[in-house]
Amino acid sequence: MAQYQLAWHDPRPVSDYRRFHNQRSLDAARRLADYLVQHSAAKRHPTLLCTIDVDRSLLALSEVTGDGRYRDHVITREGLGRWHAPIDEVNDGQYSTGDGHAYTFMNRCLAQLDLYRVQPDESLLSQSRRVIDYLTKRDALLITGTCSLVERFRNQQETRGEVEESCATAYLIRLAHHLLQLEGDTLYGDLMERAIYNALFAAQSPDGRSLRYYTAIDGPRKYFDRDTYCCPNNWRRIVAELPEMVFYSGSAARGAMVNLYTSATGEVPIGPDLSVRLRQETDYPNSGQVTIKVTPSRSAAFPVTLRIPLPGALPLSLPNSVELGSENRPLHKCIQFLPAAPDRDPSRLAVASAAE
Repeated sequence: MAQYQLAWHDPRPVSDYRRFHNQRSLDAARRLADYLVQHSAAKRHPTLLCTIDVDRSLLALSEVTGDGRYRDHVITREGLGRWHAPIDEVNDGQYSTGDGHAYTFMNRCLAQLDLYRVQPDESLLSQSRRVIDYLTKRDALLITGTCSLVERFRNQQETRGEVEESCATAYLIRLAHHLLQLEGDTLYGDLMERAIYNALFAAQSPDGRSLRYYTAIDGPRKYFDRDTYCCPNNWRRIVAELPEMVFYSGSAARGAMVNLYTSATGEVPIGPDLSVRLRQETDYPNSGQVTIKVTPSRSAAFPVTLRIPLPGALPLSLPNSVELGSENRPLHKCIQFLPAAPDRDPSRLAVASAAE
């Protein structure tokens, strides 16, 4: 079985164990990883297209099991920590090298972020920042909030044909999600929102039955003729992950963050003995009306951060709030909750401070 095929099987058992504590899934993941580590060549071939999800799967398995062999394989054989290649904009053909193939590149960025969490090293953030700079400063981000032309990174702003690969959209959203957690810059939330509404949802047919491999902005579009392969399955995976991108938790000092605006309820831990239930009521993006109800597990004072959409996006209208706009767009507003006791009505909001 090819490494590429193994990669698609390995993340799922680990994820199943993490969420549902299924020991059989963990055992299967270890058998598969042991086979991969044992039978891989000592050195990765330089022309190998990708290690899609292999790096991340082995790092996740190492974290769950405490077995460092899987992490060491990623660092030594795959050379994850040494990967600092520029984005390849020259390679032609349907498939670029791994350094030009959009979602392969972003997947390796995600693996470096995973490694950064266990081995903090600023150099592991450089490739992710390279992607964001390329998209936002070198005209590679399409108006719909995603990227790619025939699966590759390109910045010609092409809008017709094989643009907006669904895999690239999924991995861009996922990359922004992880960078938001690590750096706290709500620009990443803006990227997520634009890609979700304009590219991700546009790849599905109105009846939900069909998905697109590419979603052209202009001209003819077509649905993919199969139910499986990379794009349909990556589309389903990222849609299943969207509930994790609405609320974020921090320390007691940082509190909670509201990133995406949608009708939702979440239990957000913000300290060893403190959690808060956040409930959104909204028809966003049909309007900017958002009501956020807060029920803490006990009386406490803690901040909540709201991501304010970029200028040009739908403005938010929050009850009991001050004007949210300013000449220089604030990255976020800090909302100070003065919670009532948990057995009383959810507390109201009052603006405490604004951070630029």
